[in-house]
Amino acid sequence: MDKERVKTNVLNNPYVKDVKITRKLPSKVVLTLKEKDIKGIIRVKNYFVDIDSEGRMVHTINKFPNGKLIYLEGIDVKEYVFNEYVTNDSIKLKSIVEVLKIFLTLI
Repeated sequence: MDKERVKTNVLNNPYVKDVKITRKLPSKVVLTLKEKDIKGIIRVKNYFVDIDSEGRMVHTINKFPNGKLIYLEGIDVKEYVFNEYVTNDSIKLKSIVEVLKIFLTLI
């Protein structure tokens, strides 16, 4: 088994943050997944994008989700790029992450 190939394939799932692969002899392979912590959504063109607790774009969604997510307006993202930060400006990114943290403590 090519562990790196398996890890790469699993990490292509937008909701997976990390994966640990272990073997249990004689014939088991165990995958331990760590999911991304979805904290909010932004609008990009005609669709929405989940963002995680680090301010990274996770996955596109077609309709506004039900649930406890904050909708952030005023973030100028031209296109969805998997796992990229919503902004390259470190000050704005830090502010976005702080807003997500504060909002979610209130709900």
